[in-house]
Amino acid sequence: MTLHVKDLLQLDLLKEAEIVAGKNGANNEIVWVNMMEILDQFDSLQKSELLLTTGYGLNNKEQYKDLIVNLYKKGLAGIAIQPGYYINEIPEYLIECADRYDFPIIKIPKKVTFSHVTRAILKELGNTNDDDFDTFDNNKNLLEEIFNGKEISRTSGIYIKTVMEDEKNYDSFIMVIAISHIQDGIILQSDIKIILDKILLYLNKISPKVYEEKINNKYVFFFAIENDKLSQDLVFNLSKIMTNLSKIYLSLSIRTSISNPFTKIDDISKVYENALIIQKIMEKIQVKKGIFSYYDIDLLQYIYSQGSKENVFFYMNNILKPLLDYDKVNNSNFLNILKYFLLYNGNMSKAAENLYIHRHTLRSRLEKIREICDFDPESFNSRLKYMLAIFIYDLYY
Repeated sequence: MTLHVKDLLQLDLLKEAEIVAGKNGANNEIVWVNMMEILDQFDSLQKSELLLTTGYGLNNKEQYKDLIVNLYKKGLAGIAIQPGYYINEIPEYLIECADRYDFPIIKIPKKVTFSHVTRAILKELGNTNDDDFDTFDNNKNLLEEIFNGKEISRTSGIYIKTVMEDEKNYDSFIMVIAISHIQDGIILQSDIKIILDKILLYLNKISPKVYEEKINNKYVFFFAIENDKLSQDLVFNLSKIMTNLSKIYLSLSIRTSISNPFTKIDDISKVYENALIIQKIMEKIQVKKGIFSYYDIDLLQYIYSQGSKENVFFYMNNILKPLLDYDKVNNSNFLNILKYFLLYNGNMSKAAENLYIHRHTLRSRLEKIREICDFDPESFNSRLKYMLAIFIYDLYY
């Protein structure tokens, strides 16, 4: 189903919502919904997404004067802002800029919860009945045949072989996703379709061709990306998508494993097995969400060897509690800033670029983090300790 910005006002939950700016963009198509409390990272946003926010910090014109322009350049469908928590009204400077760029701003009533809005919109986008879900049946066991070493004769199979053996500038990957209910409840097939469609939306953006198939109640993907693109960035971007999905589907566990990159058809069965091994370990340690590559297996096994999940929680909480408490009380996002800094191995320029802030701003925020907890950005041991704690945090929260 094609959903436009103007169609949102026809949904029962949003009858009291209104487009307060950028009305000439009311026909913008929406393909997905993204939620963001603190508007300080846009790299996970994709074209034609609708961004939902409570508007934290938007009274600071100097900091957010380019917000609408940046979202417009990213190709978003619009932004839905809910006043009443951090701002009383949508600032005039945003309205003026949105009118200038025909970029829709939707004002959301305070009484409406984002999770309900998101699910309502995604249901419209999914447009599927629970008994009508065949997204992962289209390839008719193509991948399973390849994993089992059967002769490749179909056109699509030949394409996969060509990518791996003839296209030397591409690395191939196998990704496996397991979706389960945390309390053994019923999972709607329409919800699964929405989750997988979001993953496919991202993969189709970065890969010339993606194949997907359901094998033994897990969802398996083959895709290839240019080998000058970091697989680390791939995992991190997928991780942010999974985190956003987990906020929407709180009762679901979404566990994702990804193989190491490979280029030969003879290796495909082995890397598939490696992805399944990661799945087994994630299940054993009761991971709620996360995406992990085969490179992470030693770390996952180490966490599993530490005994009970309570021991792992104690380690994580002992390190991150001061920072988590500060973020909660002050509505800040220092944990995410620290995560980016560590992800890019202390590279200030790279971290600042992906946080959409200036290097000097990042430096000052790291100094604040240093005041809040015992993190020392110059110490390898300190960076390692916090990397492990954040790694554990991302597994379960």
